[in-house]
Amino acid sequence: MGKASTFSTKNSPKGKQKGSGKSGSKNVPSPVPKSAFKKAVWKKAGNLKILKKPDLLHYIGNQPGVMTMFLVDGYNDKKDSFRVYDVKNLKENDDLAEELQITSVTFRKGEDGMKMPQSPSKPNFGWRMYVSIIGENNNTPEGRKAIAENLKNEFNKNATKDNYPWGDGANPVVLGKDLTSDMMGPCDDAMLDKDVLELILLAYPENSADEILEWEAVISEFWGDIEHGQDVLRNHINKQMGNDESSYEILS
Repeated sequence: MGKASTFSTKNSPKGKQKGSGKSGSKNVPSPVPKSAFKKAVWKKAGNLKILKKPDLLHYIGNQPGVMTMFLVDGYNDKKDSFRVYDVKNLKENDDLAEELQITSVTFRKGEDGMKMPQSPSKPNFGWRMYVSIIGENNNTPEGRKAIAENLKNEFNKNATKDNYPWGDGANPVVLGKDLTSDMMGPCDDAMLDKDVLELILLAYPENSADEILEWEAVISEFWGDIEHGQDVLRNHINKQMGNDESSYEILS
C-alpha cells in the first residue's frame, strides 16, 4: 500500500501548497488523472482515505468438468494474495467447502511442472489454487462465473481486520478473467500431478488404478500426455503394493 503523499509549502510560489493544480510554477504538479483511480476501492483509516487496489480472482475451465481459481495481488501480478484465514477456513470447514463447491485447496502448477512460488521473493511458499468439480454440463462461461462469484463474495466477507489484523484487513476481491481456452485442455494444464491423480481416482471410485491405467481416452482428459499420466498411475500402484522401486516421482 502506497504511503499518503505529504504536501509542503517550501519553495512553492506565494506559500501555496504543492498539489493545488494551479499553473504558474514548475513546482506545482498537474492534477492526477481520474483514470488512475478506476476499479479501486476507498477505505477509511482514521482521518485518512487510503486507496486499496482489489485483488483479482481468475478462473479456468478444464476437462472433464473441472475448474480452477486463483488470486492475483492487486499491487503485484507476480504475487499470490495472502489469504491464510480463508485457506484455513475452507480446509477445515467441510460444510462451507461443499456450499461453495470447492473440492480442494492446493497449489498452482508452474511452467516447470512444479509448485508455483507464492512470489519471486518467497520461492519456498506455494501460490494457492481453488479447485471445483462443477460437471461437464456446467463447465460453461456462466457456470464458471457463478462459482467464482460465490468464492469472491466469501473472500470479501472475511476481509476484515479481525481476520487479517495487519494493515486495514485484506484487500477487496473482484472477478478477474475467465482464462479458459477455446479448446478446453485437460486437468494437468493447471494442476499438479498429485492433484490430477486424486481427481481421476475420485472420478472412478469403483475402479482400481490398474483398470484406469488401460483407459487411454479417459487418461487423455486428465493429462495432456497419456504416457506421462500412465507413469503417474503406475507410480501410485507401486506405492500401494509397497514397491519403492519406481522410475517416476510425482511432481508436487
